[in-house]
Parts: sequence; structure tokens; C-alpha cells
Amino acid sequence: MEARIADLVRWNMCSMVSSANLGGSGLGGHIATGMAWAEIFEVGLNHFWSTEDFVYYQGHSSPALYVRSWLEGRFSLERLQKFRREAFSDQGLSSYPHPLLMHDYWNFPTVSMGLGPLNAIALARFLTYCKLHKILPEQYTNSRVWVFMGDGETDEPEALSSLSIAAREGLDNLVFMVSCNLQRLDSTVRTNGRIIQELEGKFRGAGWNVIKVVHGGKWDVLYERDTNAALLKRFSTLLDADAQRLTVETGAQIRQELFNTPELAALVEDFTDDDLVALMKDTGGHDFQKIYNAFMAASVNNTTGKPTVILFRTIKGKRGARIEAANGTHSEKFLSAKDMVQVKDVLGMPLNDQQAGEYGYVEAPSDVVAYINEHATKLGGPRPQRKLKEVNWTDPDPKVWAPYWKAQKDTSTTLVLGDLLKRLVRDKQLGKTVVPITPDEGRTFGWIGLYGPAIGVYSAVPTEARPVDHTQTLKVHEMAKGRILQEGISEAQGMASMTAWGTAHHNIGVGMIPFYNLYSMFGFQRIHDIVYNAQDSGCRGFFCGATAGGTTLNGEGLQHQDRTSYLVAGTMQNMRAYEPAFAYHVSTVVKNGMKEMQAKDIMYYMMLFNENYDHQAPPEIYTPEALEEAIMKGAHFLNRLSPEQRANNKCVRLLGSGPLLPLTLQAQKVLEEKYGVLSEVVAVTSYTELYREGEECYRWNRKHPGEPPRVPYVETFFGDDDIPTVAHSDWVRKVPRLVAPWIKGKYDVLGCDGCGRSDLRSELRKYFEIDAENVVYSALYLLGESPSTLQQALTDLGCIVERSDRTSCHEGEVMVQGERVPVAVYAERKKAATA
Repeated sequence: MEARIADLVRWNMCSMVSSANLGGSGLGGHIATGMAWAEIFEVGLNHFWSTEDFVYYQGHSSPALYVRSWLEGRFSLERLQKFRREAFSDQGLSSYPHPLLMHDYWNFPTVSMGLGPLNAIALARFLTYCKLHKILPEQYTNSRVWVFMGDGETDEPEALSSLSIAAREGLDNLVFMVSCNLQRLDSTVRTNGRIIQELEGKFRGAGWNVIKVVHGGKWDVLYERDTNAALLKRFSTLLDADAQRLTVETGAQIRQELFNTPELAALVEDFTDDDLVALMKDTGGHDFQKIYNAFMAASVNNTTGKPTVILFRTIKGKRGARIEAANGTHSEKFLSAKDMVQVKDVLGMPLNDQQAGEYGYVEAPSDVVAYINEHATKLGGPRPQRKLKEVNWTDPDPKVWAPYWKAQKDTSTTLVLGDLLKRLVRDKQLGKTVVPITPDEGRTFGWIGLYGPAIGVYSAVPTEARPVDHTQTLKVHEMAKGRILQEGISEAQGMASMTAWGTAHHNIGVGMIPFYNLYSMFGFQRIHDIVYNAQDSGCRGFFCGATAGGTTLNGEGLQHQDRTSYLVAGTMQNMRAYEPAFAYHVSTVVKNGMKEMQAKDIMYYMMLFNENYDHQAPPEIYTPEALEEAIMKGAHFLNRLSPEQRANNKCVRLLGSGPLLPLTLQAQKVLEEKYGVLSEVVAVTSYTELYREGEECYRWNRKHPGEPPRVPYVETFFGDDDIPTVAHSDWVRKVPRLVAPWIKGKYDVLGCDGCGRSDLRSELRKYFEIDAENVVYSALYLLGESPSTLQQALTDLGCIVERSDRTSCHEGEVMVQGERVPVAVYAERKKAATA
């Protein structure tokens, strides 16, 4: 029965993907991967994977699962024909597993290869965490995490990077299934090697339980005859490129090349050439009984304290006629009419040649539908399936926020968040849902106070050793009830944990609030793909880029100074980016972010800085409610000029944010005391939020010409005032320029474009021209002061006029031993040296 289902899936997958690409539509799609997994899918879906289990399907196999959902009656034929047609239909089928697009079907986005295995380990770890913290709902007590991946996918660094974590923490609720078809996109995975043996060594070395399912049942008689293990020895020397080729060779060639000694030849002397062809196609990943046995062995492994990997030998494009085991099979998205006739004959589909060539679908007979639904019912329902759950957490005690609405002396926003986290984790109402995460930088972020026994670092395994700091008061406590996830030096693992904890509401119906603090430069620049994957998963939580900005982490230099993450965060659809300057900004963003996360799958990117300075109390020109709203909208005033002041004085507007806001206030003082210029200071908490709403309103107004226009906050905030405006930022100039369309007067932007370098903060800010003195000069320039006044100001303020940048090689120049040399000069030097 399950063989019939597997072949029905294969045929209809060919029809669906090929018909979608008729006429050169360019929609794409993948056929061969689903063909390789077909038998494994049937065994798992009919006998093992319940709706309380978590299955990470390999991304390229999505067509097989769509077709199976049609066979069982979940999808209509009309919906099947909307494969990769999503722009104007909510019934379209996404290219790959994308929960963001098919929120009630897919659980995990996996097609960015390597991220599925990484995230799956984090999820298995999360389930264990919940069990130890007694917050795991009872129905998930015996849940397992099943992970599909390809042998070629294991070359992705993330795919195997966390294997040792799974073993160290005894995640025996985790099963990897690797399709070892020996092929990647272009050619053999290991042309001159043996990928199955290589992976076996890696997994065993990491402490995993390894099950190999290499050969199907037709090989059993040969192994029984082979008393000297000659066949095993032969396979231990057979290179993968040869093994792949022999899958589609003639029987005579197989006999000559594989059974190439008298002892081996004797094993198959009663086999015909046709028998040998069938033998080579009989791999373990297509043998139902052996697949079942492997799954049973993995299922009883939940008491061994080890995760399990099953290495299945499969054939890519299995039973696909021309595309079977071909090197280009991964990219096959369109089968010709002739191809379809051949596939029809191999699979035995009840169609004539004309119907096959017209990409006709074959419905499942009633007994097949009954079989699928009967087994689905036993396992809790059809799969894939994402059960949407409503989750609300209890707000913390209002006293948590109070300390941050007062002036703070000599502190940083990084330290403010650390203090706030301590209060949130200890809160009796909210505490258990708050999970701090860091990749081995907690001391840098001021978290040492969180490491004590009241909170501590999570460790699934009891700590028996005595660390070097065991006698100290401020030491790291590792324990099963610990709350902090200390991820080691791996931003990728930390983001995977944020995804696991931040999607708990979808997976087990428990709301969690992760706070992932990491070096800002090693956030988007290193793991943007994983952050995007978290968004696709429906993640909620705070992604905190600590030690942010282009000059604040001053001594670390080019590799550590981040000038672009602000922009990147603004491109994420379900992420809000904030750059708090003062303590009340930090607490307001966290408080309101948590409220929004109760109703939406949204993440907050918060830029934090390691620079200490005095934090102002909130301005009195706002009520607390109005100020909170303004902060979340993106900007608020620190002071306003009266109409009389504007009428009788030269005036400017200064935009500051993050750690530069104290410098903005310093510039305000210099302008007034030295040059008689009055200014309004704006604290910009989010340029990207101002821009986002402004663009949304602009589009709505453009598309609704006959209706009253919508007015965004950014337009109301800046109004029709044509006062000159200067913005300075610890980020690239493109960040403050986001609001340029809504500023009516002259607008000058100062920012940290270019590569970073090490120096004192004051020197770096002078070099990048974002210090208070350059703000003052820009204000004078926009006010139209005379050349002589401006020249004198440059001298008085100490602003640099010309600067060299040895990191930049401009057109017409070459770098010679750190010196930029014009090409013509270099040519003359070279000519002279040759002479």
C-alpha cells in the first residue's frame, strides 16, 4: 500500500512541477528530492510522526508533501495548480516550507540549507529545558524532533556545528535523517571519497548514536553468503562517484566492476544481469521494512542519553526514468512529454501516453485515501500541520519600570538593559518567560550580576567540577534550573536558541520572551540568514546588538565597529529597530515591545552601547503616556523653542540618537553660548520606524487619490517648519537620510561611512565628523554664515578639513605599502625600477 502511495506522490509531483513551468514560466521547483524521500515519508507519516512531534522537512521536498496533502483530500486540485503562485492568492503554495506564507501548514523554514539541523538541535534542547523547568505541557513529554537533511547539505557550516551540544546535553529526543544519495546540486558530494563513512565518523566522534541503512533487502542473501566479509571490504574501497554511476549501469558492467574478484563473483554467479541492475537500485532508503526498523531503533533510543542519526542510502530522482541518479537531476523542474511517458511506464500509472504527455494527475483510489486518513488519525491528524495557539503572558509588576524614569549617573544602555533583565527575570508574574541569551559575552554586557544562584546559567548536565572562580562571590553558577543560555562563541547557535524559545507559542503553546545580546557587528553581518529564518518561523523576542555603532566600541577597530545593522534591521518586515539613548528609552522599548509581542509575531532589534555617560530624566514637555508613544513612533523633543525665540534668533534643529545624544546637547550649548544660535534637540529613537510609517502613508495616499490623505507621524513631527536641521549618527549617513523626504528645510547628515579603526572615541568622532564640534559647524553652514565666519569656525572648533583614508582605494589609484599612489605615478616608478 505504501509503495503505491509513494509512486502516486512521485507521479503527481512530476505533473505539478512540470505543468507549473509550461511555456517557460520560470517558476522553478524540485522533483528529484521528493522522489528520494518518498518511501521514508510514508513510513514516518503513517507510523511514527505524531502531531506532537516536530519534523523539519527538507526544503526541496515540499512538492512531495503538497501532492500528498492533495491525495489525502486536504488540498483541492485548484490549489495544487497554484504551486509557486502566491502574489495574489492566499491559497498559493509556497516554493519551500515557509510558515510566514502558509502559517497553518509549515512549522519550520528549512530551505536555507544547514539552518534546519541547527534550529532543530536548539528546539530539542528547548524541550529539555522546559521539562527541567517544569513548564512543558504534558502532551509534549515524549515528543521527538525529526530532522531531514541531505548529504551535500552537511557541507554547510551550520549543519553540523552544534552536534556536540546535542550529545553533551543528552538530547535523546532528537533524530537526524540524512539522505545519502551521494549527489549535490552539480555533481557527486565526495567524488573521490565516501560520504556515508565520513558522516558516520563525524557523528560518532561527536557522541551520537549512528544507524546506517545502506542496502535494501535484496542484498541480504549476499551478506549471508559472504562469510569472509569480502563484500564489506569491497564497499569500503568503492568511491562515491563509482557507486552513483553503478546505480544506472548495465548488469554486465556492474558484475565486472563491483564484483571484481573470484570471491565476489561467486556471490552473484546465480544473478542475471537484470538481477544486478535491480540489486544496485535496491538501496536502504527505499526499503520500507528497513526504514521502519531504523525508525523503531531510533524511537527506543530515548533512554540512551544520546541523539540519533540515521544515514539512509537513497537515489536522487528515484524511479524518475531519465533523471534517476543523473548529476543534473536536482535542477530538473520540467519534464517533457516524452519524459512523462517514460516515468508513467516506470511507475505503472493508469494513463495512456497522451494523458501522460499532457501532465495528467492521478487521484488516489478510495482504499489509499482511507489508509492515509486512518493512520493520520492514529497519530493525531494530518501532517504537516501547524496548530495556531493563542498565548498571553502576565505583565510584570509596574514597579519594574519605575527606576528608569529617573536620571541615571555614569551608565550605559548596555548596563541599563542588564539591570532591567535582572528585574524581569526575578518578577514573580513574568519571570519564567524571560530568557537571557548570550554567546559568551555576558561580562562585557554587565551580566555578571545575573550569573548568581538566583538566576544562573542553564546546564542540562549537573556541574561536578570546581571552576577557578568557585570561591568568589561573583561567579558563574551553572545549573539545571539556570535561566541564562550561555551559548559559547557561536552567534549562530545563539540565534537558533532565540528562534526555539521565541517560537515556543507556536510549538508548545507556551509564551517565552528571549533577549539575545551579542556583539552588534557579529549580528546581521554574520547571521542575517538565521535572523531572516527566525522571522519566517514567527519568532518573538528582543535581538540586542550590544557594543553597537561605528565609534562607541572604539578600541576594537575595523572588524568590530558596526555601522550598518540599523539599516539592515529596517529591511526586516516583522522587526522594529530602536536606538535608545537614555534609560527611559530602554525601558519603554522593552515594555511596549512585550505588549506587541503578545499579539504579533514580531522581533525588536535594540542597539545598545557600552559607553558610560549621564542619562537624563524624561523631558517635562510630555506626559508619560505621550512620551512613550513618541518614543515608539520614533522621535521626541528634548526641548521646544517658543515662537518668540524663533522670531528673534537664529535657530536650528539638531537630531541626535544613541550615545551621540549627549554630544547633541553639548553642540546645543556651544551654538548658543558662542554663536548666539538657539536650537531644538530631537531624540530620534528609530529612523526606520519613522520611515516605515511615512512610506506606508505615502503609498496609501498615492493609490487613493479621491480620499483624505493619511498623515504619518514623521510628517506631523517635523511639520512645515523650514528650520535648518543637522543630524549626526554613529551609523552610516543613509540612516538619518531615511527621514529626508519629510524635512522641509535644509538638512545635513553626519555619519560613520567607511571602515572603522581603533582610537580614542573623541578622535574617532572627530575623524568621522560626528562630534559636537562638527554638528556646530554644520549648523553654521546651513544658516548661511559668511565664508570668513565659517573658516574661523573651522579653526576655533578644531574640525579637520582634509582627511586621508588608507582603507579606500579610489579610481585611478593603487595601494603601495599602505600609500595611495596615482596610477600614472606608479607606472613611472615601475618603469624606473625596471630600468
